[in-house]
This record gives sequence, C-alpha cells and structure tokens, in this order.
Amino acid sequence: MKTIEHWLHKKCEFNELVDKETNCSTCIHLNVCRFDMSKFCVNHTFSCSAKDMTACRTCIHKFTRYDDKQPIFCFKCKFYEEKVK
Repeated sequence: MKTIEHWLHKKCEFNELVDKETNCSTCIHLNVCRFDMSKFCVNHTFSCSAKDMTACRTCIHKFTRYDDKQPIFCFKCKFYEEKVK
C-alpha cells in the first residue's frame, strides 16, 4: 500500500500510484467494456451505499481525484490494453 498526504483528507492509501489515468477510449476493450470500476480499478476502495456500484463515485478517492487544489490521479484499469494504430 502506498500513502499520499492530501491537504484535506490527510492520508490516502493506494494499491498503485498513478501518474496518468487510464484512458478508456484508447483501450481495445472499449466496445465490450462494462465500465465496472469497482472491479476494474486497481485503486478502487468501496465507501458508500450508492445504487450504482460500478462508478468511481462509490470510491473514497473520488474526492481527491477532482480536487482543484491537489488532485490525486487514481484510476488505473487492470484490464487496459492500448489499441495499436
């Protein structure tokens, strides 16, 4: 587990540190992908009882991801494979 200090949420733990988030539109699985982030993201950490359990919004890291002051990239799909041009 890797830890990053966040100005508001303090210690945030990640399985893997991500410099650049996975771009689903460049993946060979795009046409068949279920976008089940709770199963696909290496850093997904469950946190709520939202009805739709597949999106990033169910993850505790969603608050740091889009933070204007200190964004922490976290989404990395473990099944990502880039399209060959």
